[in-house]
Amino acid sequence: MYTNATSLYLITAEAIKHPLFNKYFGLQSAVIPATNLCVAPRILVNTDALMIPGNIYYNPAVIGGKTGTANRAGQCLVSVAERDGKKVISVVLGARNRTMIDGNVISMRYYESNRLIEHGFNNYW
Repeated sequence: MYTNATSLYLITAEAIKHPLFNKYFGLQSAVIPATNLCVAPRILVNTDALMIPGNIYYNPAVIGGKTGTANRAGQCLVSVAERDGKKVISVVLGARNRTMIDGNVISMRYYESNRLIEHGFNNYW
């Protein structure tokens, strides 16, 4: 699949208009019941650090997000945040982890997403 930030923004902006999408978009985890092809239930866990309380990147304004990683695309994240009735959609593509001078490793997709979200709230037109 090939896409760009504008397309991901437009897809997300349309998707969040639908209540059924939002019901699942913001879940922390979900259980898929057993089927005839898989006899045990499966647990899906959200990997978006912006939505995990206690994570260093946690942002309580984030109501949903979708992570993605591929060798050529890098680490990607589309997030939706809401504060005071305003919604902000951020799209980060091609991110990598960055090792800081003190040895800490920063996940740039989450770091930059938080920066974009705050910028969006502070400069909302």
